[in-house]
Amino acid sequence: MGWLATFNILTLIHCSQLMCKRLKVSALDYVDVFGYAMSIGPDFSRNYSQEAKTAVAVILTIANVGYCIVYISMAAAYLQQLVPVYIGDHLFLRPYVVFFGVLLLPIGMTTTLTLLAPFSTLGNIFNMISLVTVIQYICRDLPSIDSVPSFSGIHEQRDLVLIAISNIMFSYEGIGTVLSIENRMAEKHSYGRWNGLAALGMSITVSVYTACGFFGFLKFGEKTKPSLILNLPTDEVWYQGIKVLNILGLYTAVGFTLFVPSKVIWQGIERRVTSGTLIRYGEYVVRLLIMLFMTLFAMAVPNMDLLQPLVGAMCGSSLSFVFPPLMMTFILWIPDEKVEQSTWKRVKHKILIIFYITLFLLGLSFTVFGTVEAVMRILRRYG
Repeated sequence: MGWLATFNILTLIHCSQLMCKRLKVSALDYVDVFGYAMSIGPDFSRNYSQEAKTAVAVILTIANVGYCIVYISMAAAYLQQLVPVYIGDHLFLRPYVVFFGVLLLPIGMTTTLTLLAPFSTLGNIFNMISLVTVIQYICRDLPSIDSVPSFSGIHEQRDLVLIAISNIMFSYEGIGTVLSIENRMAEKHSYGRWNGLAALGMSITVSVYTACGFFGFLKFGEKTKPSLILNLPTDEVWYQGIKVLNILGLYTAVGFTLFVPSKVIWQGIERRVTSGTLIRYGEYVVRLLIMLFMTLFAMAVPNMDLLQPLVGAMCGSSLSFVFPPLMMTFILWIPDEKVEQSTWKRVKHKILIIFYITLFLLGLSFTVFGTVEAVMRILRRYG
């Protein structure tokens, strides 16, 4: 799944570069690439390019809000472990969701990106410290590899396989920023190569994910929790500090991730507002309503093991596994003159189209079946 996601990210970058060259522009974002790709695709797609751009923008907005909801549930889970160590009282998860939601008000009301940037840097530092700590902890005193099952079977637990795939898709939440990074690079042409920066970054990411998954399950087996941070002991000060750092990292992540959807929603509303007072304070109202929605949603479904696959299957899958191959299919749909002049190139061109359509259908099946299974799990838990 990691390598498939990497291929789709490189496909997205390639689509952006092809469209920039064709349109003679220097940069395009995710939404524009998809819209322009539809406008040159099959006849049935050309009349709906604007609606497609709106749909992708909505999915990107929902995805960012969904990631924030998961971050809130994660922070609440860490607080649920830490607070009883000091006060002795064990509370349910929802009070911690409310507590963290209230704490988010200052950073959630920050409308200037320059003020958020230092917090994002601090969050990345905290995440790096936590990652190193988790890896060194799970790799100490590892049991024998024969102590855990190597394969649990697919036929008996197909629902868990779908949930696992959805969780993986949640982890590729950064695909929405891939083109933003490319647009700010001095040498854009090298970014999307098979040995470029994007492939290198994804290779490191996939390797870390694989190592944490393998050694984490080898260490904890069936006791593995939705986040490996929750498996760290609570009776040692250092590991308590790591959980605090993760809470701070999630705090900054929510503030940074919330910035884009709040701006998008407010800009859509601002064009229809004439009152000076609403224009002055409207964005703060929008941010407050979004944070209220996120907190209420996290209260309704506070368990991250239920939220992660839902957001991953519904948003992460569509952005990472559905739209990139669909864009490339649209771009390749009408061959250029060089392709038409060679029989081999025509055959190769058709094979490529079939390949990307297959990838699109595979990603679409992940999205649909993964979302259905994630919703059914929530209904079974709370229904």
